[in-house]
Amino acid sequence: MTAFSTQADMLARSPIGKVDQVRTPLMIVQGVNDVRVVQEESDLMMEALRARDAEVEYLTRRTRAAASRTRRTSSRSID
Repeated sequence: MTAFSTQADMLARSPIGKVDQVRTPLMIVQGVNDVRVVQEESDLMMEALRARDAEVEYLTRRTRAAASRTRRTSSRSID
């Protein structure tokens, strides 16, 4: 984000503005201490998808980042 970004620019790039384009089941994985995407933003995305009756699974991780650096044997084995 640059100093020249406007709220409209940010909304245009945000996934929340594209909820109506989601056509397949979606899994949101949120790190509860993530500094880049706060949990409230993921909560809003999940709520918007569910309001459209979209199939969405929402998982949280206790660690900071949503992406794991180690390979897991099960997609359910988040932490």
